[in-house]
Amino acid sequence: MPFSWPYTFWFTTITEQLCYLCRRINVMSIEVDKLRAQVEATSTVVDSAITLIQGIAARLDELKDDPVAIVALAEELRADTDRLSAAVATYTPPVPPVEPA
Repeated sequence: MPFSWPYTFWFTTITEQLCYLCRRINVMSIEVDKLRAQVEATSTVVDSAITLIQGIAARLDELKDDPVAIVALAEELRADTDRLSAAVATYTPPVPPVEPA
């Protein structure tokens, strides 16, 4: 066998090899599209979190002289944190175990 590509023995013709490569490229394209969509969704979530944090800082600046309002804001933040934590736990896929190399 003059060609040393490991999968050469599976194919008898160049046409079969090209068909195999085309199928693999299609699968890779679908996976890249899925990854792109996931990155876009993550970017949206990150942008929302940044807006939330900036809003909290602005509200704290507004309420700095009103301790009762600060306590109410803290309670509101705790409730939001609990909801956010539950949502993240519910919708985060499990991380697959890493196999040793």
